[in-house]
Amino acid sequence: MIIGVIRLDIVYQMNLINNNMNELQIVSYDQAKRLKDAGFDWPTTHFYKENNEKLKSIWDSLLHGSYPQNWNVLFWPECISAPTTDLALKWMRDVKGLLCHPAADSSGKWTGWHYSNDMWHHTDDFNSYEDAESELLDELLKLIEQ
Repeated sequence: MIIGVIRLDIVYQMNLINNNMNELQIVSYDQAKRLKDAGFDWPTTHFYKENNEKLKSIWDSLLHGSYPQNWNVLFWPECISAPTTDLALKWMRDVKGLLCHPAADSSGKWTGWHYSNDMWHHTDDFNSYEDAESELLDELLKLIEQ
């Protein structure tokens, strides 16, 4: 009976890691590096290693435990926190004070909107919410890097 429980637990964890259809989008390696430079310090369940674009998760190594951590300030300077795009945008709103959100237009296209310099700006139109979110994050990173 215990073997069945362990096996189901392994299958459950692998589904969490590999089932991308039901998960939020993780930022790209480049976005993660730029967020680290911008001061992103919220705990995440995923991370990259410097000079390696392969995404890792807390389940890849039992050394790190199985809870979210701020990978940007741990003992390993080569680790880079990889938040979901949604969490990165929330950090932009809460910490950097930037108003931003993706929105759909009447044709079903998605656009990222942000407020700066006393006016609203928007990204190009995209077919998916996730693409608009990612482009919006890139625009906000450019804005705070200036």
